[in-house]
Amino acid sequence: VWCGGVAPSYGRGEARLGRWYHRGASGVPVGAAVLILVLMFAAGQSYVGRFLTPRLLSSLLVDNAYLVVLAAGMTFVILTGGIDLSVGAVMAFTGMLAAKLLSTGVPTAVVIPLMIASGAVFGLIVGVLVNYFDVQPFIASLAGMFLARGLCFVVSLDAIQVKNTTGLGVAAVKLGTF
Repeated sequence: VWCGGVAPSYGRGEARLGRWYHRGASGVPVGAAVLILVLMFAAGQSYVGRFLTPRLLSSLLVDNAYLVVLAAGMTFVILTGGIDLSVGAVMAFTGMLAAKLLSTGVPTAVVIPLMIASGAVFGLIVGVLVNYFDVQPFIASLAGMFLARGLCFVVSLDAIQVKNTTGLGVAAVKLGTF
């Protein structure tokens, strides 16, 4: 359905572009992101020379796997028409608290469920504010973000090193040699 009830008239060359545009040019942002990624990889390869190696690509994927999980979750939130600004700050808080607990000797089997529960409590607080107190999601998640950021400073102002990683079985696994 065209606005105003009248379909726009295009010339022969403009017809294809007009149909493509009106059918939804939603592939343009994805194409632009892929093009930027390819250009960044090409620039890295030309500058360093050994940039596109399997070891580096594996390291990029392994080191940033949590971001993929985070992005998938945020995609569902955005697709349902919501917004949550507190996700990054809650992730930082749970990471800081986990590092603090691990550095003091708390077992990994206790820390991981505790961090999942603490992240869920933040989500519950924001959800209760939105659903039961009719606070706008933007404001509620902004408050959750500031709360999580403030709690990060309460946990520690300095970098926390976890020296004993025997409980972290993933750290000892080799994924192959390149």
